Amino acid sequence: MTSGFDRWEKDPFFPAAEEVQDSADRMESTHRTWIHARKDASSMWDPEELGRDLRTTLGTTKWQLEEFVRAVRSSYARRSCEDARDRHHQFIVAIEEQVSKIEKSLKEAALSEGKATQPWVRLDEGECNELAFFLSGPSASEEKVIAKGNDRDSENPRVTDGDTAPGSSKNSCGSNERGSQKTREEKPHGHRRTASASADIGALKIAVFDDGYVPGSSAKMVEHPVRKIPSMSGFLSSMETASKLKWSKNGFRKWKAVDRHEDADAALLPSTQLTRGVNACFEKNKSCLDSCDECYDKPLYGWYGAIQRQLQRSQYHMQYSWPARIALWIKKFDEEEPPRTPQSVGLVIGVTGIVGNSLAEILPLSDTPGGPWKVYGVARRPRPNWNADHPVEYIQCDISDPDDAKTKLSPLTDVTHIFYVTWTNRSTEAENCEANAVMLRNVLNSVIPNAPKLQHVCLQTGAKHYVGPFELFGKIQPHEPPFTEDLPRLDAPNFYYTLEDLLFAEVAKKENLTWSVHRPDAIFGFSPSSMMNIIGTLCVYAAICKHEGRPLKFPGSKAAWNCYSVASDADLIAEQHIWAAVDPYAKNEAFNINNGDVFKWKHFWKVLAEQFGIEEYGIDEGGGRLSLVELMKGKEKVWEEIVRENELQPTKLAEVGVWWFVDVWLSGEGLLCSMNKSKEHGFLGFRNSRNSFVTWIDKMKAFQIKKADEDEQPRAPESVGLVIGVTGIVGNSLAEILPLSDTPGGPWKVYGVARRPRPNWSADHPIEYVQCDVSDPEDAKTKLSPLTDVTHIFYVTWANRSTEVENCEVNGNMLRNVLESVIPNAPNLRHICLQTGGKHYLGPFESFGKIQPHDPPFTEDLPRLDTPNFYYTQEDLLFAEVEKKEDLTWSVHRPDMIFGFSPYSMMNIVGTLCVYAAICKHEGLPLRFPGSKAAWNSYSVASDADLIAEHHIWAAVDPYAKNEAFNINNGDVFKWKHFWKVLAEQFGIEEYGIDEGGGRLRLAERMKGKEGVWEEIVRENELKETKLEEVGVWWFVDVVLGGEGLFSSMNKSKEHGFVGFRNSRNSFVTWIDKMKSFKIVP
Repeated sequence: MTSGFDRWEKDPFFPAAEEVQDSADRMESTHRTWIHARKDASSMWDPEELGRDLRTTLGTTKWQLEEFVRAVRSSYARRSCEDARDRHHQFIVAIEEQVSKIEKSLKEAALSEGKATQPWVRLDEGECNELAFFLSGPSASEEKVIAKGNDRDSENPRVTDGDTAPGSSKNSCGSNERGSQKTREEKPHGHRRTASASADIGALKIAVFDDGYVPGSSAKMVEHPVRKIPSMSGFLSSMETASKLKWSKNGFRKWKAVDRHEDADAALLPSTQLTRGVNACFEKNKSCLDSCDECYDKPLYGWYGAIQRQLQRSQYHMQYSWPARIALWIKKFDEEEPPRTPQSVGLVIGVTGIVGNSLAEILPLSDTPGGPWKVYGVARRPRPNWNADHPVEYIQCDISDPDDAKTKLSPLTDVTHIFYVTWTNRSTEAENCEANAVMLRNVLNSVIPNAPKLQHVCLQTGAKHYVGPFELFGKIQPHEPPFTEDLPRLDAPNFYYTLEDLLFAEVAKKENLTWSVHRPDAIFGFSPSSMMNIIGTLCVYAAICKHEGRPLKFPGSKAAWNCYSVASDADLIAEQHIWAAVDPYAKNEAFNINNGDVFKWKHFWKVLAEQFGIEEYGIDEGGGRLSLVELMKGKEKVWEEIVRENELQPTKLAEVGVWWFVDVWLSGEGLLCSMNKSKEHGFLGFRNSRNSFVTWIDKMKAFQIKKADEDEQPRAPESVGLVIGVTGIVGNSLAEILPLSDTPGGPWKVYGVARRPRPNWSADHPIEYVQCDVSDPEDAKTKLSPLTDVTHIFYVTWANRSTEVENCEVNGNMLRNVLESVIPNAPNLRHICLQTGGKHYLGPFESFGKIQPHDPPFTEDLPRLDTPNFYYTQEDLLFAEVEKKEDLTWSVHRPDMIFGFSPYSMMNIVGTLCVYAAICKHEGLPLRFPGSKAAWNSYSVASDADLIAEHHIWAAVDPYAKNEAFNINNGDVFKWKHFWKVLAEQFGIEEYGIDEGGGRLRLAERMKGKEGVWEEIVRENELKETKLEEVGVWWFVDVVLGGEGLFSSMNKSKEHGFVGFRNSRNSFVTWIDKMKSFKIVP
């Protein structure tokens, strides 16, 4: 990574990246547990069950990453931001490396055991139902919406391809039974996006609905019995990371509740019912959740609160699938809405510290409670590069200097909340009391009198409140753990006591000003500037041991090695600060804060060793205790070597290794603090300490990496693609996918050829655009023959003429002009992809109903029809030209009806239907189906444009696909009677259906004279300037929807190694959203 994680906070894809990262985290954690279980026969974990869970989490991660890649690609068409591209690229590569590592590990394990690799688990019927129910909410059979139109089937339950009826699980909520261990036969993977094809994860809509919710653009609440959450025990019974199933980065995102008077109508899931549903997987929350009142008015925090809020608000705005929500984020980003006026203004004192850094990341997020937040960040040093992209106003200020504090802080008159999370260390506790009191006093004296809206001050101290200062460890009698907040102070100097007394006195001077005190344990977090960074110090120690080839010995006592310990995640501490700052139930109270679980260093030490690839580790049983202060003396040169050899950020050993702190902390038994008070006051946040430990180690690694990606020269292209028809519906997808760093055959350099000037929606594709009329042999020769480095041609264009004979001539000439210009001049040309279509089996449009087509399903070996067809002309020409060059290969791709995006496409059914729907909405007309009853009721198939592009790339680089013709479609079926409801919902049209009584509606007739209406729609909705004839291909829709859907078989593609697929419903919605996000339609 080349910049701070906080850079993502300003990125519109931040929530999507979090979902992918959370899945990757669960995958990694499951993988580690699986490795341990396989090595340790006495482990409590079942390796076979963990293997199933690992393959499940692997598939989920890969699918989410695929959708993320597609979404970020589409965003580049609207604005150019190299920084965003780099950030997305680095994230994608990092996740792909994780995926690749897991896949390799699974394969090696299978080979070592003499088993076939198992890409997917096979759940039993009950588990399948539960999983689908959990991921997708109600199936189509539950969505009983009676339209004002004549959709007769809307009153009857139905299940289309991609819809999953939940049924009733055989597993109770507390069951841990699993299905059979059977697995599906492994299929070859011909493309990076096809790995998930053997299980239709894409068909599962990631949203959680209440039974009373009817998905659609106009949400209507219907009273139904409250649904219980299905058990996940059969899915994740052995997953160590189950407790980290987060819905967002913050474990406590605040639900903005509806009016309490509407609760009866909303039928929200009560706390107790939710608790019973999740207890089987998350027993740790049981006691506190069952006590929650159904009408609890306080905002809920932590995992349980997040789950409940997601379920509650799902009734209003979680009806979109995961890719669709990404498109909505893009749209919101593109509309460039002015930022909302801050509701709260935070002043973080110690913003570069271990908790201050987390506050600087979390506070500015749009959904942080009390927000929108404006944030000032104060620190003594100049702003470090790893903190530079936090969206805070950075103030370099030495708060120990009263004049500097007054000068810098007193002008901050808009501050509403102070987060004091800094301290300084002196040689004695008496000096600590004095120095730290001066710092806090300078801040309060500078801000309180000058900030009239100041509401709350958060002060962070720590667990030394109960055990005394470091200098007195072992000299005074501390309290007996577990520590509770009401324990009396110890009779010893403690600067924590000094700070609290000062805070209480200053707050009392201002009416209605409140306070809270936060007492974390050992903090797991990230900050190279922290004086108490145990994670960073242990990472440096481990790196030195690895470099010197030494065992990783535990630098603590046997008591610390064997006892239970607790830790406090820095993000969790920040969340508690924010909770206390905005929740009236937390005012004027002190709270402990830790992760809520326990661990032993003897277990975590193995984790640390694995993270740094150290095989020998442990505690020195025979010798005395190891001291890092002593061991690390004279290691400065060693650290310099490590920095230089690994191209790390330049740092001094003294800056990154706080040896004394680790020696003190690991000197005795762990001391436990109670979290009961926090929970009773409403903060239910927690972290899995093991996951937290690994996460912050990973962040240390990520931030220590030098900005090599910016310094290194890009790799020389391995392949050079020439896309003919780059602004078309598939050409646009090729232009997005080919330049990606992980596209097979890459790195790719891409030329994109089209007849028109480059459109603005294509301007940010990283391609070399060539405006060329390939129907003109001279223009083609002039523009294309100089492209001597081309290795692959992707021919995805065509021209339409009034007769098929003319089509054969013009399209034959266009292809010939391209091949004759490129083949003789491109010595490295390897392969040519030619796209034709399903009319190969049906004949041209003009012959529909006049000749006998083949009987579907269509297979690639069917003979040609005895009729003119420009597809046949192009194929013959291709075969002849390829024969002239040795080792040049070809492939032919035959999609069905294409779902995709291009305002320039002559066959864009999604775009045309969107325009039609927008006009119906504008005129207040019902959305009547413009096709035959046969088309309305029959099964149909579609081909996603991105999937077609992936098919092209697969054939271009896979030797098993050479010199073959392939059908390509999504691999599922649908009915227009079901999709019509989806289209109506997307445009907020309540009356829709087919006209049962009248004749067939034809768009070519219906849309005559609507040019003025479209101009009004464009003007009123501030859309891109377009003419109706540019965006509405009425004749094409009339033809496609004129009869029954026809099927092409995908068997040949699968048998040759391409197992990619798409959920057609999700594809349909995704491309509608893209039309909206590019402001082609409202």
